[in-house]
Amino acid sequence: MLYLKPIKLLILSGLIWLFSFLTLPATYVELGGATWFPILTLVLFNLLFILGIKSVKGAKATQNEISIQKKTFLVLLFFSIGAVGVLIKVYQRVFIEKIYFAENLVRTRMDLMAGELNSGILGLLSALTYPFATIALMLAIIWIKNMSRFTFIIILLVGLFPIYDSILTESRLLIVFIVGMLGVCYLASGINLFKSYKRIKLGNIKLLSIPDVLFKKKVWIPMLIIAIGFTVFSQKVINNRLATFSYIDTMKVWEHYHQVEVDKDFKKMVKTSNSNVEKNKLIATYSLKHYFAHSVFEYIRLNNHLEKSWGYYYGMFEFYTYFKLFKLLGFDIPPFSELNKISYKPAVYSTFWGPFYIDFGVFGFVISFLLGRSSQRIYLKARQNSPIHILLYAFIAMVILASFFLNFATGGNLYFLNAIVVTIIFIQVWPNKLVFRH
Repeated sequence: MLYLKPIKLLILSGLIWLFSFLTLPATYVELGGATWFPILTLVLFNLLFILGIKSVKGAKATQNEISIQKKTFLVLLFFSIGAVGVLIKVYQRVFIEKIYFAENLVRTRMDLMAGELNSGILGLLSALTYPFATIALMLAIIWIKNMSRFTFIIILLVGLFPIYDSILTESRLLIVFIVGMLGVCYLASGINLFKSYKRIKLGNIKLLSIPDVLFKKKVWIPMLIIAIGFTVFSQKVINNRLATFSYIDTMKVWEHYHQVEVDKDFKKMVKTSNSNVEKNKLIATYSLKHYFAHSVFEYIRLNNHLEKSWGYYYGMFEFYTYFKLFKLLGFDIPPFSELNKISYKPAVYSTFWGPFYIDFGVFGFVISFLLGRSSQRIYLKARQNSPIHILLYAFIAMVILASFFLNFATGGNLYFLNAIVVTIIFIQVWPNKLVFRH
């Protein structure tokens, strides 16, 4: 957990952005006006978040004893809820949305995203329940010493459903989000699968410790295959999206839409590529770097585009997932497409603070400080092996790690947060001895 400090995750996020920006063969143009005010607000949001982190010197978690029976019962309870949600989700995907077998997956995804509440009550039920399968897996990892191997494998197979679904629907973000949360839970579980390490040093300074087991063929070969597979999958996603929109000169289209000037040398490399494989590799690499780098510039454009700096919706834009439920119940809630008209450019990322700035404007400075305090307090309690804080921090850690690129605390990810909160309530209030036996 030492490597998962909020401040370290924020720095890592910034370094990934900086590397992508410095190595991207393009220059962002047409920023919509002066850059000093947008950059100042972005710096202040992050600085106040850091000050909030630094303002917390310690936090003590209340350690209530949890019986093995209670752990097993809660894991199986949430697994059962999640498994039902997964079945509903599969039915929804196959028979209602028909997305798994869509002839044009990209178009189908766009049509589904354009239509709000298109799955009605069934879609709402699946969204509210299927995340519990993953939360059950997170708990099983934290409490793995109390889980039988067979039970854990079953929970693992079902709990990874969001990853299977993401592969079939060509969505990469949720894969990263789920893997990241599971990784936090694994690191917090205290399980050490590595008996020995190779230490890399620069003089007397220890730079890195790599487990010896990673050098064994039966480990590094599967890891290499997975890495290559994800790379190929990413290239396939990009190629399918380009084909959908019939891009002939991809660089020219991206220069217009992304508002960039691509380096002449890079464009020449793409045009003179000897094969489509090489061309696709260059375009995929460019796309990935742009994916990480563009958010800060889109934040600047958004900031310059907005007519006022004191906020518009005060939570409705960022947390529309919750307000959408009231719309389903008949309340007069405007569609998100209406709210999104205020954005400079829909469907782009503008760091964590972009949607946040739309909602709260400069009033968000105070909130960013409080978010820093809350993140640090939850982290410190998670380090004390408090399961409820480990679950919550797994979500927060991914939000911080992605903060220079996008806002993970919005959209469908909030259903996972809902499941975490419900799980925490049950852990807190369910008696140790109140379990059901057959």
